[in-house]
Amino acid sequence: MAAMYSPVQIQEATVPGPRQFEQVEFRDLQPLWPLCIPYFGCMCCPCIVTCNQTLVLEAEEAVLTSSNICWSSVERRPYAQIGEVIEMKMCLCCHAVKSNLNESGKQAVPICPGWGCEAAKVAQLKDALQERKVGRGNIAQIQQAELTVAYVKDINAKMDAVMAHLNLGTPPLANNAEVMEREIGDFRITEAGAAIVTGRQVAGPVTHAKV
Repeated sequence: MAAMYSPVQIQEATVPGPRQFEQVEFRDLQPLWPLCIPYFGCMCCPCIVTCNQTLVLEAEEAVLTSSNICWSSVERRPYAQIGEVIEMKMCLCCHAVKSNLNESGKQAVPICPGWGCEAAKVAQLKDALQERKVGRGNIAQIQQAELTVAYVKDINAKMDAVMAHLNLGTPPLANNAEVMEREIGDFRITEAGAAIVTGRQVAGPVTHAKV
């Protein structure tokens, strides 16, 4: 009588992707506090009171739209280029968020909505930008690459165990990969993009190939 075997269910190892975020819109971010500046507030009053500033945090980038009777602009910036997100407190009561958004010349102008006293909105804006910077920016890309390497090493270890159980030899390409790993050592990339190599380093200069 033929033996009956139940099929073996193999669970595939999947690498989780980057964190996904819903689209968020922050309206009425235009500053009104410049009206308190002597002379400047009077001269620029039409531009200040008609200003409208909106920030939309999309899936992959932040979109800052600014407009008034004098000019209008739309700035799109990926989260990897947001830079450092800082919550600022000026003149004891003015709250603002500073990042690489809202650039004017060589520096970015902090986003300080209203008369500067909207601390809750500023804190919410800062948290939303920081979450997307970490979840979708350079930090997320580095973490995703390190996680992928960890999964590959885990799969290789399982394959080695299976081949050892079946008394199979190691393929030549696998031997070459092991030699390269021993020569190079543990290779990691910091948040700033610098390479960290521990172990034995490969002799000769490091070159970057253009694709």
